[in-house]
Amino acid sequence: MSAQPNVVLESSYEMDEWDQIRPVLEEYSIKLGVEIFVKNPHGGSSTPKNEEGKLFIYFWSCAEKYRHTVLDSAYGMRLKNGYADACEPSGLGTVIFDPDGVAVAEVVEGTLYVLFDLPHYDSPARELLQSIMEAFVQTYQKPKKYYSWKNFVEIFRRRDGLLEMNRTLIHQRYDDLKKAAKGNLKVEKDKIIVTLGPIIRTREDDYGDLKHANLGKYSLVIFPKKNEVEIYPSRKRDLHPHVFANGDVCWGNAFDAMHTFVMKREFDLAVQLAEIFLEAG
Repeated sequence: MSAQPNVVLESSYEMDEWDQIRPVLEEYSIKLGVEIFVKNPHGGSSTPKNEEGKLFIYFWSCAEKYRHTVLDSAYGMRLKNGYADACEPSGLGTVIFDPDGVAVAEVVEGTLYVLFDLPHYDSPARELLQSIMEAFVQTYQKPKKYYSWKNFVEIFRRRDGLLEMNRTLIHQRYDDLKKAAKGNLKVEKDKIIVTLGPIIRTREDDYGDLKHANLGKYSLVIFPKKNEVEIYPSRKRDLHPHVFANGDVCWGNAFDAMHTFVMKREFDLAVQLAEIFLEAG
């Protein structure tokens, strides 16, 4: 049996071109294997959603407070009847640009924000949405990056479902962590994994001379919910004297600082401390 499209129109408000839009959404519901939920907040901001097996599409909306911009055309098509009144990207996700470099949409977690009033009357809605959805597929099919960000947000989710801090700050923390990790980052549901090294440990010998030893790469594993950190060597010999094969670490005087960084969700500082510890400890 072939897959069936599953598209839910959450509100018919300002969806004049629904008959043009629906076939495109049904096509991508099947192609992506997701249930698509659609609405038009009409210039209002909407909190991004992130649910397994679902894609949320919000027209003329953004993830944070609305900031006005002028949008005259998209994908070479002139926009009429007030489409120039559009949203600027929030900066919290991946921006989709048309071939002319015009920002037309933004992907934040499991939500696709189309930044202008595409469903309104008298527009080439089908052609515009087809182009945006094809560009979205390219973003959607990069699961490591997508799910790392998705899982990172969940780290800040409290038991009552609310976030510990606003999304702008969470995004800044994520950017800081990526920089500290030098791209060697993976965020899973319950842990953050950063590959460090190769670690060059520098020590003074008995004569006061500096000696350098290549200890290979190490995996720093942070468990945010438990406020715990483990470090695993990539090889079985010539190990760091304070790191054990089972992930245990003898932190010494660095223990309190590492615990504080993880507790405060300052993961970039935890990564930097781990590097210093391995190189000089």
